[in-house]
Amino acid sequence: MAKPRAPKPPKAPKPNLRGGALRNHLTKTCPAPPAPKGNARAATHGAKSELTLAPAREHHMQRLLQDYPGLDNRRLALLADRLARIDLASAWIDQKQGVVRNKDGDVYPVVRDLEKWAARAEQMLREIEAEGTRKPRRDLALEMSALDEGDGG
Repeated sequence: MAKPRAPKPPKAPKPNLRGGALRNHLTKTCPAPPAPKGNARAATHGAKSELTLAPAREHHMQRLLQDYPGLDNRRLALLADRLARIDLASAWIDQKQGVVRNKDGDVYPVVRDLEKWAARAEQMLREIEAEGTRKPRRDLALEMSALDEGDGG
């Protein structure tokens, strides 16, 4: 004798969706394929995307090398990165035409990041400028030896 089968659970009714709700439902049930490496699909402002940061960083590195030829590589890389992030984030905020809050009323995180990046870049530039205007240390022994050579005649 065959075993009785358990009754099938009732099927969920098909949603009666139209327009955006239907597209949203279909996207959730059938998501898009993963993005290929190096795409810019998810980049909103680009200030944290290596793909968009690299050219801006290179541009700032060239400008910094012209303005501060004696700048060490570490500070050169850090400052170029900060300035590139500031440029990209500022451009994105300018496109928002002054609206810096999302639909929930929260300030976009990039706005807070931009303030931090700008403050640090300004501080680094002040330090670099101060080093450039600071008088070099005098080597008294070298100066005294130069005096002695002049008196030996």
